[in-house]
This record gives sequence, C-alpha cells and structure tokens, in this order.
Amino acid sequence: MDHFNSFIANASLLEVRFLGDQYTWCNNNAGPKRICLRLDRLLTNLAGSLAFPNLKLIHKPRILSDHCPLVAINREPSRSPRNYKFCRQWIQDDNFHTVISRSWDTNTEGPPLVKLHKNLLHYKFAFSSFQKQKKEDLHNHILGTSLQIQHLEVKLRTAFDKDSHRELINAQ
Repeated sequence: MDHFNSFIANASLLEVRFLGDQYTWCNNNAGPKRICLRLDRLLTNLAGSLAFPNLKLIHKPRILSDHCPLVAINREPSRSPRNYKFCRQWIQDDNFHTVISRSWDTNTEGPPLVKLHKNLLHYKFAFSSFQKQKKEDLHNHILGTSLQIQHLEVKLRTAFDKDSHRELINAQ
C-alpha cells in the first residue's frame, strides 16, 4: 500500500471528490468479521482537474458485488437566480436610510445602465447583510427573553414551593 501511495504522490495525482457512502468495498460478512474499506477511487492530474473542475465521483449502492459501482459526472453547478425580497418593516428601522445611502454612494464607472446595475448589486448585498443582522438580533432577543422566562419560572416555582411548605407546617 505504501508503494501505491508513493506512486500517487510522485505522479502528482489528485483524488476526485465523491458523493455517497465513503466505503467502496465490503467483504459482505456480518458482525465483527465485517470489513468495509475505500478501495476504489478516481484519480486525475492537475491538467485533468483544471479541464474538468466540476468532476465528481458517485459511489452507488452495492447490490450484487462486494464493490460499489462508481459513476463519474461532470455537471456545471446549477445557479438559479435567487429571488430578492424587500420587507416593508425595514423602512421603519433607524438604520434603513444609512444602508441605502452607503449602498448608492459607491463609486461606479460606466454607462448609466451599468452604473444602475452595479448600484443595485451593492444595494442587494447591503440589504442581504442588513437582513441577516436583523435576523441574528431577533434570534438573540428571543433567546434572551426565553432565558428570562426560564429564570422567572424557577423563581416562581421556588416561591410556590416555599408557600406550599409553609402551609404544610401551619396545617400541622
């Protein structure tokens, strides 16, 4: 195995990323005698990985063999445009106008439509960051409030237990 690994290193081969089960071979035994290993791989050189940057290896499930069938795919990543949603409540935020001003004040060059497009991209990025920050702030606020409620519940239970204990003592 060491000779094989040194050959891979000396030949400057790279392993192609894979999807699926990490093991490609199994001895098909049950219990403690079961052995699973990753024997089957797809190797390429630097030129191959540059020529096929989206190449992936899929390890299919073992069915009739002790080895997984391997399928190489070379797909372009699907980049469907994400919808942009504007939330009306942002307008009521104190930082809304600051975010708008900063996103539109960037120096862009080119024809008017190119400038508009670039400014809209700056605006979209600024508001995406703004929205993430708002969600994080809201999450932290909810978490803090939840902790306060838990603390008050503990205090209430403690006070209730003390009152119940006093009533028992007074009843005796």
